[in-house]
Amino acid sequence: MSWRRHLGTGALSSALVSVFPLLAAACAAGVDTDEAPGFSGAAAAAPGEASPPGSAPPAASAGSGGVSAPPVGGGAPTPSGEVPPSVTPPAAGDPPASGEPDPDGTVEPPSNPDPGGTRFGLGATSRCDAGAFAICEGFENAAVGSAAIAGWLPAGYGNRTLRVVDVERARGARALQVEIAENQGAVVAMLSRGNLGALAARHFGRSFLKIEAPAPTGFVHFDVFEARGSFNGQDNLVRWASTGTNVGTTASNWSWIYNVQSTDHGEFGTEGPRSAHAREGDWMCLEWMMDSGAQEAQFWSDGAEVDYLHIDTERAEIPAFSNFNIGFQKFQQTGAWRVWVDEVAFDAERIGCDG
Repeated sequence: MSWRRHLGTGALSSALVSVFPLLAAACAAGVDTDEAPGFSGAAAAAPGEASPPGSAPPAASAGSGGVSAPPVGGGAPTPSGEVPPSVTPPAAGDPPASGEPDPDGTVEPPSNPDPGGTRFGLGATSRCDAGAFAICEGFENAAVGSAAIAGWLPAGYGNRTLRVVDVERARGARALQVEIAENQGAVVAMLSRGNLGALAARHFGRSFLKIEAPAPTGFVHFDVFEARGSFNGQDNLVRWASTGTNVGTTASNWSWIYNVQSTDHGEFGTEGPRSAHAREGDWMCLEWMMDSGAQEAQFWSDGAEVDYLHIDTERAEIPAFSNFNIGFQKFQQTGAWRVWVDEVAFDAERIGCDG
């Protein structure tokens, strides 16, 4: 039996105050917990630039081997023709051994429950070329080192690099790699797709995500997708997000939440008991369902529904989406990140991790 949190109309105002206790605590401690000033989504312009609702994502300067942009907070964009330095995060170290406690005392689950790679078809051929899904992107047809993906546009700001690589992938031979340089606040590193047709109003989605270990430490709010559309005349950005401090399995560690940023009335969301967690060091299967007509959303992690993120009576504000952005974005000053995304699919029916 699914556990769901139900909010009555009279509880909405209090919910807005209490929905993100970790964010509130971080604010009290002086941590930059929200988006950069003027942020209006992954398709927004860099600070100091204007980007009207519904416009195409701003063009990022093209560097060798990917799409790069100037550091956030610097004001003026990189002059035309000037290529910023490529992002080279520090080499990954070895993750803690399975079963060993983290510094906070929690014990991590195995970083890869199936070292043979057979779960979810990991390591097998790409499923995107089979034509089974309305939209499927496995990055197999893009050149290694390129961020030119047919049907997708780069979106965001900050010192980041997106490129297709063949050194890491969930299936097939290639995946999208996102690198974010250290010592930055808000950075948005996304690929944006419009023209979703009937799927804009209701769809199921599935993607694979891997965060390189060891990941940066400290409090962070990061998003793995951001879907944008007009809701009651305002732009709403609906996200599958994680907030928390460090990878782990307690309520204070990275935990999946439902998050909406509105240009009209700010940020709100649902986080429930914070009992579903993002991991580092192995591929995660992420699934979602968005229905703007029913105002309902569902989320699955590695094939299991995250019950507290079945949004059906809670405040949802799900629009019909004009853009759907995938990749990685974060909003606090942290160390460097390296993340991979693969096998992103959309369909009218649930796709599943084995799809």
